[in-house]
Amino acid sequence: SRVPEKSTPKKFLHRIREAPWRGGLEPGKEVDSVLELVEGSIPDELRGSLYRNGPGRVRVGEAEYGHWFDGDGFVTAACFKGTDQPVKFCSRYVQTERIISQQKEGSDDDGEISAMAVRGAWTQRGKAGPLQWLSNIFRQPTNPSNTHVVSFANRLLSLAEGGLPLELDSKTLETGKEFRFFNATSGDDLKSFCAAHSRCDPETGNLFGFGVVFGPGTPQLNIFEADATSGAMLRQDALPLPFTTFIHDMALSKNHMVLFIPPWTIEDMTPFLLGNQAVGKLFEWTANKLSSSGKKRGTRALIVDRSDFSRYQFVELPKALSLYHVINAFDECKNEENIIRVAIAELRGSRENLEDNFGNMYSAAFEADNECRPVEHTFRKRNGIWLHDQRREIIPSGLNHSSDSLPFELPEVNPSWLGRPDLRFVYTNALTTPSSGFIDGIQRIDLLGSEYGSDEAWPVWEPGSGRYAGSPIFVPRPHGTSSEAVGFTSREEDAGWVLVYVYDSDKHRTDLVVLDASKINNGPVAVLRLPVHAPFSFHGSW
Repeated sequence: SRVPEKSTPKKFLHRIREAPWRGGLEPGKEVDSVLELVEGSIPDELRGSLYRNGPGRVRVGEAEYGHWFDGDGFVTAACFKGTDQPVKFCSRYVQTERIISQQKEGSDDDGEISAMAVRGAWTQRGKAGPLQWLSNIFRQPTNPSNTHVVSFANRLLSLAEGGLPLELDSKTLETGKEFRFFNATSGDDLKSFCAAHSRCDPETGNLFGFGVVFGPGTPQLNIFEADATSGAMLRQDALPLPFTTFIHDMALSKNHMVLFIPPWTIEDMTPFLLGNQAVGKLFEWTANKLSSSGKKRGTRALIVDRSDFSRYQFVELPKALSLYHVINAFDECKNEENIIRVAIAELRGSRENLEDNFGNMYSAAFEADNECRPVEHTFRKRNGIWLHDQRREIIPSGLNHSSDSLPFELPEVNPSWLGRPDLRFVYTNALTTPSSGFIDGIQRIDLLGSEYGSDEAWPVWEPGSGRYAGSPIFVPRPHGTSSEAVGFTSREEDAGWVLVYVYDSDKHRTDLVVLDASKINNGPVAVLRLPVHAPFSFHGSW
């Protein structure tokens, strides 16, 4: 790896040499540049901006954040204007209160800083030692704003579970004010944080979201709907949760919101409140703990009627499961019986092992059991009560590239097809080589592939040895442009492109790759080179 030796602290340099993919964790740099086209040609119809967000740094000097999710938000933008036009690139750290505070204390990533100036959800403030609690007592975690970036109500918003969205300038990425979904008529604004995977209705554009409310008493989940045009809060309701947990994503069907509630819980907040421990470090897997009814705690699904938030129900699943992301959900009515089918990215192995990796990224090694498999859960409404009906592995899950769904995370679909029963194609960030230690490729899963029986249902693109693809973003072809005009032979759903950043660990640099979404295994349509490496990111939007 060509990670700079002089400016990288020795302990991190050693860990990167052990596993070169870790070079993609190194602090990002703010730049304004034009990307160099090094392979292929940019489709003329590819016009718009790709925004991505993720932890731009998980260390500050010698000090490490206590979890990958605690790193400082870092947003990139690549603006496409057609075949013959340069692709402008911009990258900026989100100027949160926490990063400003850290800068005041000194934040030279190459320097000798050994303690954090701020408290994060998984990170304690100050130097470790018997008196560290004094630097943390009664302090709330700071917002990293590092997980997603979305366009909503003519605004570009940076999102994370740690606080309110922050507005960004769509051209310069400069950070603006907090966005509170304020409704001037009702005087209402958001009464919780806004989860990174709040979702827009494909038809109305309205945003449906949620946020866990931490505090004394019964834990609550605040769910809300905001107007697509004004951004104003239309309605919100706080629902009681069975236990304090961490919820990252939700499914949105035409008539329902569905959230899976895993038994990843906090039993006692006291160590956090007294400054002895970061709140995120208090989570534990409690699937076998008995509830007040004498049953094991397990995993539950929360089904909420979109038309009336007061109509909701918790449904116990027969077996505990863990997940971060959902894929799709849709409603059916068969024989006058209401049905909801929800496809999720279900964790293959232990949540504790996964979180151990996330909590020490410079020493992490990700294996197949740290990734996911595609699973569909079916719920049926009988006599007015929702019941869990079936868990079904959508397609085989294994390591055979031609016949299996490879271990994956960060699934993406054509966003305009969300909530549709005929959605077929899912693009995943796949572990193509188990020994690589980190997800490295892209796979297209056909949710109906098992019915077609063709190896073409699971095409895989591997970027090559020492190269690590990040999570994909699907970009649909422009409406009104025929498939033939842009060289596609697929149906409308996968007529478009997949855009993905690829970290080259040998050269410590990043490329932006454009793939044909209908034929990803054909290789790049275009490859554009960044002037610097871009740290691994979580999510993004077109």
